Amino acid sequence: MAGFEQLLPFAILTMVTIWSLVTTLRNALPAIAGLRRELADCPATRELRYTIRAPRHVSRVNVITLPVTPRGPAPLHGPRAAA
Repeated sequence: MAGFEQLLPFAILTMVTIWSLVTTLRNALPAIAGLRRELADCPATRELRYTIRAPRHVSRVNVITLPVTPRGPAPLHGPRAAA
Protein backbone atom coordinates (compact mmCIF):
# COMPACT_ATOMS: atom_id res chain seq x y z
CA MET A 1 0.00 0.00 0.00
CA ALA A 2 2.87 2.40 0.79
CA GLY A 3 4.28 1.97 -2.73
CA PHE A 4 0.96 2.96 -4.29
CA GLU A 5 0.71 6.04 -2.09
CA GLN A 6 4.19 7.15 -3.19
CA LEU A 7 3.48 6.42 -6.84
CA LEU A 8 0.10 8.18 -6.97
CA PRO A 9 1.42 11.82 -7.07
CA PHE A 10 3.81 10.94 -9.89
CA ALA A 11 1.03 9.22 -11.83
CA ILE A 12 -1.25 12.24 -11.42
CA LEU A 13 1.53 14.59 -12.47
CA THR A 14 2.23 12.44 -15.53
CA MET A 15 -1.43 12.49 -16.52
CA VAL A 16 -1.64 16.29 -16.12
CA THR A 17 1.55 16.70 -18.18
CA ILE A 18 0.26 14.49 -20.98
CA TRP A 19 -3.10 16.31 -20.96
CA SER A 20 -1.26 19.64 -21.18
CA LEU A 21 0.88 18.47 -24.11
CA VAL A 22 -2.16 17.10 -25.98
CA THR A 23 -4.10 20.34 -25.45
CA THR A 24 -1.17 22.46 -26.58
CA LEU A 25 -0.60 20.37 -29.71
CA ARG A 26 -4.33 20.33 -30.51
CA ASN A 27 -4.37 24.13 -30.44
CA ALA A 28 -0.98 24.70 -32.09
CA LEU A 29 -1.09 22.25 -35.00
CA PRO A 30 -3.88 24.05 -36.93
CA ALA A 31 -2.01 27.34 -36.52
CA ILE A 32 1.21 25.73 -37.75
CA ALA A 33 -0.62 24.27 -40.74
CA GLY A 34 -2.01 27.73 -41.55
CA LEU A 35 1.46 29.27 -41.38
CA ARG A 36 2.80 26.58 -43.70
CA ARG A 37 -0.01 27.28 -46.19
CA GLU A 38 0.76 31.01 -46.10
CA LEU A 39 4.45 30.31 -46.60
CA ALA A 40 3.67 28.06 -49.57
CA ASP A 41 1.48 30.78 -51.11
CA CYS A 42 4.26 33.39 -50.88
CA PRO A 43 6.51 33.89 -53.89
CA ALA A 44 10.07 32.60 -53.61
CA THR A 45 11.53 36.07 -54.14
CA ARG A 46 10.41 39.56 -53.26
CA GLU A 47 11.52 42.90 -54.58
CA LEU A 48 12.76 45.38 -52.03
CA ARG A 49 13.62 48.96 -53.01
CA TYR A 50 15.37 51.41 -50.75
CA THR A 51 17.17 54.72 -50.98
CA ILE A 52 20.23 55.71 -48.97
CA ARG A 53 20.41 59.38 -48.13
CA ALA A 54 23.51 60.85 -46.54
CA PRO A 55 23.36 64.19 -44.71
CA ARG A 56 25.30 66.90 -46.51
CA HIS A 57 25.77 69.26 -43.58
CA VAL A 58 25.52 69.13 -39.80
CA SER A 59 22.90 71.35 -38.29
CA ARG A 60 23.59 73.32 -35.12
CA VAL A 61 20.30 71.99 -33.79
CA ASN A 62 21.83 68.51 -33.52
CA VAL A 63 24.94 69.69 -31.61
CA ILE A 64 24.80 69.71 -27.83
CA THR A 65 27.48 71.50 -25.82
CA LEU A 66 28.09 70.37 -22.28
CA PRO A 67 30.06 72.34 -19.69
CA VAL A 68 33.41 70.78 -18.82
CA THR A 69 34.62 71.43 -15.31
CA PRO A 70 37.75 69.73 -13.97
CA ARG A 71 37.20 67.94 -10.70
CA GLY A 72 39.78 66.61 -8.33
CA PRO A 73 39.43 63.70 -5.94
CA ALA A 74 36.70 63.96 -3.34
CA PRO A 75 37.91 65.43 -0.05
CA LEU A 76 38.30 62.97 2.81
CA HIS A 77 36.60 63.89 6.08
CA GLY A 78 38.54 61.74 8.51
CA PRO A 79 38.58 57.94 8.67
CA ARG A 80 35.58 56.05 7.35
CA ALA A 81 33.44 53.96 9.66
CA ALA A 82 33.74 50.22 9.41
CA ALA A 83 30.99 48.53 7.49
